[in-house]
Amino acid sequence: MGIRKLFPEKSAQDLLAEYRQSGSNEPFEEIMRRYAAMVFGVCLRVTGDKHDAEDATQAVFLSLALQAKTAREITYIGPWLQKVAHRLALDVKKSKTRRRRREEKLAEQVRHHANGR
Repeated sequence: MGIRKLFPEKSAQDLLAEYRQSGSNEPFEEIMRRYAAMVFGVCLRVTGDKHDAEDATQAVFLSLALQAKTAREITYIGPWLQKVAHRLALDVKKSKTRRRRREEKLAEQVRHHANGR
């Protein structure tokens, strides 16, 4: 049995417009139900880490909510979500890499300082 859609007759664009106009969470939740697996898959492929992919997925849907409330209309939600997911997952991956390098550098400095005494 597949995932039951609360608004089977409405397109994602219709749901986003309803969310924008009414402020009701139900249409946005339906968009998340429809696209969460795809967004998570993109994020997981980019980050290679489940937790980082979850963080990026949350950021994608936050971006969608903000875009819906503040900016121009999104014509094709699926491709927009894929593009944003890829970009945000890359950001998460880069941030993690920078943090790891800083931590390694600091650990090396601490080891060097401890051995120098």
